[in-house]
Amino acid sequence: MRAAITEWEDNATPISTRPDRAGLSVELYDVATHELIATSTHQVEGARGDYASRTPDRFIPELADTCLGALFGWKPTVETRR
Repeated sequence: MRAAITEWEDNATPISTRPDRAGLSVELYDVATHELIATSTHQVEGARGDYASRTPDRFIPELADTCLGALFGWKPTVETRR
């Protein structure tokens, strides 16, 4: 398995209107043949003008749950409070 952060923007401030964003891409490979078996991506965007001092770290559980759920067939259960 190979995972990569595809987007990471820590933009939300009291005076900014740009939201925090994060993205994750995951690839699953067969160890014996190195063949790509499945891929999954997910992106999350926070609220605009978020007045709380938060970072895109809050998106990690949702990103991982959604990507891995797509690869392994489980229903995602984590949703980030934006």
